[in-house]
Amino acid sequence: MAVSEYSDLALKFTDPTLRMLVMSIAVDEYGHARTFQALLTLLSEEVES
Repeated sequence: MAVSEYSDLALKFTDPTLRMLVMSIAVDEYGHARTFQALLTLLSEEVES
């Protein structure tokens, strides 16, 4: 959800520096989401075994 929100926000900026900064935050959030999903997967596998 955060990735989508930041991406949408970035498109509203006309200043290229601000747009790139907010898009960078969106990319960071995507990485966080992937890491969190990987941790959840590992945790569920550990619980199942």
